[in-house]
Amino acid sequence: AVSKAAREAKVRVLIDCMARVSSTRPHHKYRKLLLHTLDDKDRYALCYGTDGRSVDYEDTSILNYRKLSAWNMVIGDTLRVAEKFNIGGVHLDNAQTWPVILELDEEELYRKDPDGTPAYSDKQILDGEVVRQCEGQGYWDSDSLIKYANPIFIKLCREFWARFPDFLIVGECLGGSSLENRQRILARSGIVPRLFKLPVALAALFGKKLLRSGQVIGCKPETVSTIKNWYESNRKFTPEGSYLIQSSTSHIWPYPALLYGRGAWSAVDVLFFMPDIPMTFMGETRGHVYRRNVTSIYQAKPLPRNYLGRPKSQLHLAMEEQEEDTKASEKVEARKEELKPTKLARVKSMISLSSLSSPGDAKGKEEANRQLGTQFGVDLKNIHEHYEHRRRLRRERPVLRFGQMVMLDAKHSEGTHPYILAFARFSLSETAVIATNFTDRNVFFYIDLRNLLPMIQKHYPPNIVVLFSDWLVDGDKEYYFLNELIHEKIPMTLRPFSSLCRGVVICNNDPYAYAVALEKSAMRLNSKVIKGLDCSSAQLCQQLGDTLATFGSLNDFVMRLTAVVKLYAEPNKLDIQKILLNDFGLSNETKCAGLCMEYCRRIVSLKSESQKIPSTTAYKASKEILAKNKLGSIVFVTPEIGRWSTVGGLGVMVDELTQGLAAIDEDVYLIAVYYDKNRKGESGYLARDPAGFKYVKNVTVKTQEAEHTLGVHVGVVNRVKLVFLHNAGLFPSPYPDFDGVSTLRQVVVFCKVILV
Repeated sequence: AVSKAAREAKVRVLIDCMARVSSTRPHHKYRKLLLHTLDDKDRYALCYGTDGRSVDYEDTSILNYRKLSAWNMVIGDTLRVAEKFNIGGVHLDNAQTWPVILELDEEELYRKDPDGTPAYSDKQILDGEVVRQCEGQGYWDSDSLIKYANPIFIKLCREFWARFPDFLIVGECLGGSSLENRQRILARSGIVPRLFKLPVALAALFGKKLLRSGQVIGCKPETVSTIKNWYESNRKFTPEGSYLIQSSTSHIWPYPALLYGRGAWSAVDVLFFMPDIPMTFMGETRGHVYRRNVTSIYQAKPLPRNYLGRPKSQLHLAMEEQEEDTKASEKVEARKEELKPTKLARVKSMISLSSLSSPGDAKGKEEANRQLGTQFGVDLKNIHEHYEHRRRLRRERPVLRFGQMVMLDAKHSEGTHPYILAFARFSLSETAVIATNFTDRNVFFYIDLRNLLPMIQKHYPPNIVVLFSDWLVDGDKEYYFLNELIHEKIPMTLRPFSSLCRGVVICNNDPYAYAVALEKSAMRLNSKVIKGLDCSSAQLCQQLGDTLATFGSLNDFVMRLTAVVKLYAEPNKLDIQKILLNDFGLSNETKCAGLCMEYCRRIVSLKSESQKIPSTTAYKASKEILAKNKLGSIVFVTPEIGRWSTVGGLGVMVDELTQGLAAIDEDVYLIAVYYDKNRKGESGYLARDPAGFKYVKNVTVKTQEAEHTLGVHVGVVNRVKLVFLHNAGLFPSPYPDFDGVSTLRQVVVFCKVILV
């Protein structure tokens, strides 16, 4: 009836599947498969169930998985139950150790009896009838796990899927020493791993350490890097496309409400917003703070009162010691309740997914609420609404289920915020940007989205428009250009232990969205100018910068420049040159700045050549940029120059530099020496030069020993204004062979005359 009702409600029912059997009266078919060991008094005894490392389950016994018949028995029994009750899946208990194959007790197996005969047959030795309860062997202790899937899981999956193609097989995957990252093996073997690492990482943020024994101890609070490192480690080498189930807690740990207090709300957000499939416990979503020990189902019938039972396990003894201070009458009543046929004997077990109601739960919830404090507006009675909303949002937004996980950084004025977890869930149609505050105070920050650039550049053009909206609060939305959004430092605020979830939805081929995005971008740009903020992320700045960086066409530059003038410079009455240098960052990008000037010169040259100008606005702006970018009069002084007196590289370099500056409309002067004879021994060469140099006047320079008169000759070559100084005695030829005094006199006179 339960299975039928579940199918009608579209709910898949899973049952627990263990690799162990009851240690109290197991079915007779398991007797020859039970594993044995020697107890602490060297007595031949059952090998109690174990996870292969540190936890024993004294209500169960382990089977001998060195025998193929044990594999067939477990798989066959589970298959028959699933077929009989039409079950949709199984949950494998402690799947990270299947199959448990323990080390052989060679000393016992090869022991000889007093008469000298072997105590065990060769077959018993081969089957490993007696083991040591210590480190396991078999698949998990071999190099085969690196290359091959787990054989028992392959066998299980094949047999189930041959009968039920959509059968779900979930495997419990606990951590611990030598058990790290075994979810990779489970996923590779066809099992959906169920993990418990997220509550461990979250508890560390709140200064708590969760132990496998169920204890919760204090520790130094960690930062959100703990969760980031956990996720990266968890997903590393996991097969692509594999599913992982993440539990909110464990069956032996308290519920999130008790573990995190007010932080339970932020813990729920992380559980539902991260990629792994979230799994909660019964009562958790209603604000329960803990669960009572679950019940074993093996001993269904009560024992007679006069039955001489076996010695109690260490677990039962420990539980009785905790109740020694209870009144005798309460003990009697409790014992009567245990012996009733309708009740089940209570033991500590780690195999059940169910939760029993506890009479102390109401008191625990009341105490938890008292610690939370109603003055903060936090009430565990309302946390179910939070669970329901996040579950509904995950169902309605496919990107929260299937989107690629990208870790981001939440930053403030001092760097990365250590207690805000930021990440994105990326898909081609939409992306979710999420941030969670794990502090008890309001925080102000922005999210650095640049880690999304590799995916964005691969799939989208930079100028595509997106709708950036709040998925948790209706009405808060705005249009951005995608590249602008990535580089924009959008200020955000989060209340204590709260989250934000912003959606980035692509608006492809939408003229209205493009027009609105351009208008909004200009408004944001103008606001930044008024406040004196960095404008480099604005769309206009980025578009102009991209045109220059990619050597775009002249028409592209004209279009960008026109947009800058009309949407930015004119409304704010700003100087176009200062805009480009300061707000658009060209003062730090010399290559782009040079290209900008070249584009402006080309636009102005079109006017001078009586050609059609692409844009009057761009022409006026280009002319203004060129005029205001001039350096003023530039004067060069050189002892050699060009075709007149070049001896080495200095004359060539100065000649080319001055002509290059003049070509970009700079006012350039060059003062040089008119030697009496050039390097060819010719006199009067300046008068014969086609540039038409003219003598204009004489200038006199006084030194300590005498006065020196020099003739001044001027001319223009390629828009460079040249001034030659002539004195045959001082400058007979380039670099004459003078003594030290004469050379010093030559240098002094030349330096003084250029200042006249």
